[in-house]
Amino acid sequence: MDNITSSEQQPAIPFSAIAIRACKFSIIIGSILTMINQWNGIFGDANIAVIPMLLTYLVPFCVSSYSSYLSEVSCRKRETDMRNMLVNKQAHNQSLQQTGNSMHSLTQALVTNATNVNAASKKRVPFIESLVGIMADSVNQSRNSCTELTDSRTHVAELKQMFTAITEHIEQLVNEIKVNADSTISLKAETAEFLKDFNQVVEMADTISSLSEKTNLLALNASIEAARAGELGRGFAVVAEEVKTLANASKDSASDIDQVCQALRVKQQEIEQKFETLANSLSQSMNLSTSGQSNLSGQMEHALSAIEIINTHLTDIISQNEHACDRFSEVAEQIDMMKADAEKAVQGSANNIQIGQQVLELIDDVRAAS
Repeated sequence: MDNITSSEQQPAIPFSAIAIRACKFSIIIGSILTMINQWNGIFGDANIAVIPMLLTYLVPFCVSSYSSYLSEVSCRKRETDMRNMLVNKQAHNQSLQQTGNSMHSLTQALVTNATNVNAASKKRVPFIESLVGIMADSVNQSRNSCTELTDSRTHVAELKQMFTAITEHIEQLVNEIKVNADSTISLKAETAEFLKDFNQVVEMADTISSLSEKTNLLALNASIEAARAGELGRGFAVVAEEVKTLANASKDSASDIDQVCQALRVKQQEIEQKFETLANSLSQSMNLSTSGQSNLSGQMEHALSAIEIINTHLTDIISQNEHACDRFSEVAEQIDMMKADAEKAVQGSANNIQIGQQVLELIDDVRAAS
């Protein structure tokens, strides 16, 4: 491109051409305005106004001449400005070309560095992804362990409740055995009192039998005396006969009572033997239950103490494991952030490489254009 300087001479303003153009404009516009304003004078009976008609031609001429002059001056000024701008543009293009060369070198270095960073970041991403997977597995295993330990603590608490319930049940059972033993002893005493009263019934039956024999003998004597008395003792004989009948009936009843009492004596002996056996059995059971309860209570207390220690240890282990899980989670989050930063670095490096290549292309285009 040839250099353009502002020292070149500009041609003079073409006033003749401006005048000719103004005349043409005034003739056309003036004729139209004259026909409009002087219609009645031209085609009618009215007089034609000469001065307004001349002014109708003069005003468009002046306006056209002045506007043409101003347009010509403006065009010449724009042309001068364009010439100066072209000169400045040439100088600016030279400076821009130098700047483009510098930018090309810097951009090329930037692209090289971004390529190296991108390659290094891509190598780190798989390692960080593997580390993230390992940390995630560790966190999951720790949380599963926490869950299992919590379940174990729940089972230990349930086992403690079961031991407590068994201890209470054994205590209730021993208390019931003691109550049954006491009730058996009381029942044995009451049975002895009953048998004592029963012996009195037997004695009363023997007394009734003896009285019936004596009454029968007395009735027999009365009958003999009534027979001796003859007619006078007949009524007394009837009474004696009734007394004899009553005595025989009493004797029969006494015999029945005696048979019943004999049978009851047999039952009494059996009951006494069974009560004695039951009392001995309950006494042995109570002794065994008391001894067993004492031993079992000691063992239960030892087991409950061991369960409490296990529960405390499980609680401490769960707390420590949960704290470790929280720390693992924090480390995993930081590693995730590192992974995200590495991926962003890879993407940013790729974007920088692409931008650098575009800048290089633009610089080459600017060079070609300049």
